[in-house]
Amino acid sequence: MLKKLLWLGSAWLLLTGSVYAADIEEPPATHDWSGAYAGAHLGYGWGSDDTETEFPSEFDHDIDGIIGGLHAGFNFQSDHLVFGLEGDFDLSDIDGEGGCDFDPFRCETDMDWLASLRARLGFASDNILLYATGGVAFSDLEFANDDGLGSSDKQSESAVGFVVGGGAEYAVSEDFSLRAEALYYDFGKTDYEYDNAQGTEFESDLDLVVIRGGLSWYFH
Repeated sequence: MLKKLLWLGSAWLLLTGSVYAADIEEPPATHDWSGAYAGAHLGYGWGSDDTETEFPSEFDHDIDGIIGGLHAGFNFQSDHLVFGLEGDFDLSDIDGEGGCDFDPFRCETDMDWLASLRARLGFASDNILLYATGGVAFSDLEFANDDGLGSSDKQSESAVGFVVGGGAEYAVSEDFSLRAEALYYDFGKTDYEYDNAQGTEFESDLDLVVIRGGLSWYFH
C-alpha cells in the first residue's frame, strides 16, 4: 500500500510539474523602448583609402580620427522585438596620407562629416536592448595631391555608400539610455579629376569602421 501511495504521489508531482512548466512563458519586456528619441554620441573611426590612377598606378593609405555628432529616431515595440528608423550626423577629423604615384608625391584623404539613415531591429530584455542596424551612408570626401615641389591640388566629392553594424543600449531610467555600437561604412569608388594640365583622373575606394558611445533621451 505504501509503495502504491509513493508511486501515485510521484506520478502526481510529475504531472503537476509538467503542467506547470508548460504554462510558464517568457515574461514580457517590462521597459518600454517605443517612441521617439534623440541624443549625442562620440567615437573613433579608422579605415583605408585604396586609390587607382589612369597612369596606371595603385596606392593606398590608412585613415583615422575622432567623430562626434547627434542621432534621432523612432522605435516600435512588440513584446521583446523592437524595430525602428534612425538618422545621424557626425562632424569628423578622420584623415590620412601616404605616398602616391612616385616620390615625392603625397596623397591625402579628408572626411569632414559623416551621416546615415538606418533601420534598426533589436531584442529587448527589460532595460537592455541588443540590435542590428543597416542603411545608406553619406559623406563629403576631400582628396589632395601634393607634388612635394610646392604645387598641390584638392578636389571634394559627395560620396554615397552603405553602413551595417550593431550595438547595445542600456536604459538607466525610463527616459535615458546609454549606448555602444560598431558600424562598418563602405563608400565604394569615388572619381576625382585634378585641375592640372594633364587633367589627371583618380578613383578612390574607401571603407571605414566606427566605434562610438552615446546617450539618448526618449520622449515617452
